[in-house]
Amino acid sequence: MKNLLITILLSITNTIPAMCTLVVDNGNWSSASSWDCGYIPASDGDTMVIPSSMTVVVDLNSPTYVDMRIEVYGTMQFSNGKKINMDSDGIVEIYTGGTLTGGNSGSRLTIGGTTWWSGTDPPLIGPTIVSNSGFLPIELVEFNAIVNEDRVEISWTTASEINNDYFIVEKSKDTFIWSKVIEAKGAGNSNIIINYFEIDNNPLMGLFYYRLTQVDFDGKQETFNIIPVENAIKGEGIMNIYPNPVNKGECISLSFKSLHKNKQEILVVLRDIRGNEAYSIIKFVDCKDGLVVIDIPHHLTSGTYLVVATSENLLYSKKIIIK
Repeated sequence: MKNLLITILLSITNTIPAMCTLVVDNGNWSSASSWDCGYIPASDGDTMVIPSSMTVVVDLNSPTYVDMRIEVYGTMQFSNGKKINMDSDGIVEIYTGGTLTGGNSGSRLTIGGTTWWSGTDPPLIGPTIVSNSGFLPIELVEFNAIVNEDRVEISWTTASEINNDYFIVEKSKDTFIWSKVIEAKGAGNSNIIINYFEIDNNPLMGLFYYRLTQVDFDGKQETFNIIPVENAIKGEGIMNIYPNPVNKGECISLSFKSLHKNKQEILVVLRDIRGNEAYSIIKFVDCKDGLVVIDIPHHLTSGTYLVVATSENLLYSKKIIIK
């Protein structure tokens, strides 16, 4: 009876979700002595932690772990042909400084029946989260396009990249039909800030749009937000801004050419780098001097803006820096 009771208690203990931390550097996943919980990872709902500067060696083809979470601060090193299988609720979170690597074509990280990483892929470098929904190949900080004279300057910034092969920048007049502007090589895997800069020397006229698409090494892709750009008609709609840069709370003077009516109504819009309208006002401009004065509101965030002015069939745009 005593032995039976001990067996039952051990069985219950091993089915209660626990947080198990690797305590042996280069310890095998399948060894109970590698973990402070004292057993091989198997229980429903377990959280397995690989600390910073430590490595766990995946040396087995695991059963399908149910509702397991793996936190990688150090290194999760796969042996050739070995696999970690998790159900659709499984999560692998790789923190900054953490890496999932090793193995060969037979090595796999499978969640919900889908292989999200294999030994032939580049290492996964944190920060990133892998789940049944996959993982975001890049963390995009910003994407913007600014008209500068007769060209458009396109820039974007990433905070991290995972398995990122290349980017595609496209433009469209109607957001339905797109044409490729440029293809830019990605960083593969990165956990640092990377700035990208490209130029469209043949922008469309009037209001049009850009979009950014990321393509990873296995062909999977993600398209980010569409941003609008307003470009003046060539040979018309010349606008100058003074002063530029300008401080919040101060005034700017806009001078226009190609105005043909006296006391012409003009709509002035300030758009931020994401294309969102930050401020707008309607003014009347005297075509004799072509000047209009705009107050820069105090509430605007410091940064680069696009000043867009429209009057009848003319469109003017120019970037401005607000301090």
